Amino acid sequence: MTTWAYTQLRGQARVIRLASIFSPYTLALFLYTPLLLLYAVSNESIFEDEFSSRKTLTWTGFAFFALAILCFVAGAKVGDDSARAKVRAGRDADLQPTPAQRRSLSVLLEAALLVTTLAYVLWFALGFLRAGGIS
Repeated sequence: MTTWAYTQLRGQARVIRLASIFSPYTLALFLYTPLLLLYAVSNESIFEDEFSSRKTLTWTGFAFFALAILCFVAGAKVGDDSARAKVRAGRDADLQPTPAQRRSLSVLLEAALLVTTLAYVLWFALGFLRAGGIS
């Protein structure tokens, strides 16, 4: 059930691959771009009332974030095209990691999880100490 999502559409069951829902293209089109546009068109009074801060958006900043979204999509396209080219060339085995690569990736991810967890514990402890305890 992790690779497929089932939806009802006009009384018919429809299967949607989760990889298509969480693809970089879908994220950029339906999440990142609308958020950037919503930020751009929102009124400055919203930021003053809700966040007690100024809205700081210049055309340069907007262009920077739009360029970041485009680079994200372009990188996904390059990776997608190279993976599809390997499959078309019959080198599908190149896409599967070897046991040694799998093990080193596992060690890397476990170490990253440990460092991240320790950083959050340290961050929380410092905040707790600086606040003067629970009271």
